Amino acid sequence: MLQATAYHVPHMLVARVVSGIGMGFVNSTVPVIQAEFSPKASRGRFVCMQLSTLNFGESCPASRSILIEIITEGRDPQPTDLKYVELTR
Repeated sequence: MLQATAYHVPHMLVARVVSGIGMGFVNSTVPVIQAEFSPKASRGRFVCMQLSTLNFGESCPASRSILIEIITEGRDPQPTDLKYVELTR
């Protein structure tokens, strides 16, 4: 919510730090809880699925950025390029 309401760079930076701390807690806690509560036969599968989902979620925006860079051919983004949110209003 903090990132979605950011109109200025300092607001976005604070939002990114808060979200990064939250994701750090989630990514360090979820595998431990999954390992504790899942059945012995499927314990490794659940922990690996969480890590795979995390990696897939990180690769989607990176792939989108690369695709947009290829589409725009390295030129400055235009308002019609579906590029970035302008933070310096």
